Amino acid sequence: MHRYALKGFLAVDDAVQLTARIVSHMTSAYEGFGLHLGDGFLEFGEGRAVINPQSDGMMFFVGANDFLTGYGIRTLIEASVVAILPSREVCIEWDQAENQPLEAAASRFGAGRR
Repeated sequence: MHRYALKGFLAVDDAVQLTARIVSHMTSAYEGFGLHLGDGFLEFGEGRAVINPQSDGMMFFVGANDFLTGYGIRTLIEASVVAILPSREVCIEWDQAENQPLEAAASRFGAGRR
């Protein structure tokens, strides 16, 4: 289990399509950060992320072994969202994911298995 866990939400209408575009952008743009696709996760060595489309938007889950890695992954997600949605005002609402292991959250929401 990761020491630092964050969850975020972005309200969008076309969440399934945008999730696929964001994951594609991240895997190509951030390969130098050690990013690769794991078993439904975006793996970053000392952390991982899950992006799940919902009916009213996208849920983001970030888990990391240290503070800097967690917030670094969060920043890469935000940068990718802005790159994919340059004409929209983007506001991802982030919060601590207290007592919510990333693996449990990912399996409950179908961790990227599209």
